[in-house]
Amino acid sequence: MDDTATAVSELFTEGYDDWSIDEEAITIGKLLAMFSAIDPKNTGAAKTRAFVKLMDKSGIPPSWTRKARKILDPASTKTIQFERFHDMFESLEHADVFEKALLGHLVIPDFEEFCTQLSSMCDSLVEERSGEVAQYIPQLASVDPDLFAVSVHTVDGQVFNWGSHETLFSMQSCAKPITYCMVEHEVGDEEISKFIGHEPSGKHFDVQLLATAIGFIFFVFAMSMVCLVYSVVIRFCCNSHSLYCIFVLRAGVYDCHHVICK
Repeated sequence: MDDTATAVSELFTEGYDDWSIDEEAITIGKLLAMFSAIDPKNTGAAKTRAFVKLMDKSGIPPSWTRKARKILDPASTKTIQFERFHDMFESLEHADVFEKALLGHLVIPDFEEFCTQLSSMCDSLVEERSGEVAQYIPQLASVDPDLFAVSVHTVDGQVFNWGSHETLFSMQSCAKPITYCMVEHEVGDEEISKFIGHEPSGKHFDVQLLATAIGFIFFVFAMSMVCLVYSVVIRFCCNSHSLYCIFVLRAGVYDCHHVICK
């Protein structure tokens, strides 16, 4: 790459994106900036392993990287040519994430350091043996107390896993925020806000303030968002997302049963 291209590359790496030049020049400049992350000497040919190493360091799922590598280096030459990178990058699945990784614009830029700190925290906690597993629900009471895992998935697809993260577990109330986010994604903020606000008491989820019908009614109202979220799922999402609907409704069956039959 010539000096002009290198200069444009450096400007994009610094985060400048307000240009008065034409769109094609902007696109080329951005691609040059991305490519320079794996071709620091500006030779026009990057080592495939440099791309893989950077994605791994950035926390990008290996399966995403493998698919991208097959497109950028289809003949397994162990080299990615800038010409192919220029022609094929936009066709990559998750191209927006790869772009952020190459430009250093991921939501957690130094993911390697982030993972190091999280791992250190987990290492310091793994031998903790105080307390006991919850006993009020059979599925929780039967859990092995020695299991411990941490998983982080960022909005940019960066992934960190530690410990027994492949062990299946009962989701219980973890289904609530996951379900809410999935429904919000489907119907949008404005629509879901017509049905769901927030529970203002701040009390424990199964509190019963009074041993009377009033106390029971308060409890049901405090948990009613659970039932309401699933009603939104049925109304808006089940026609076109059958598997999604099955997941959400199955996750919610226990919650709703627990609310009504407490």
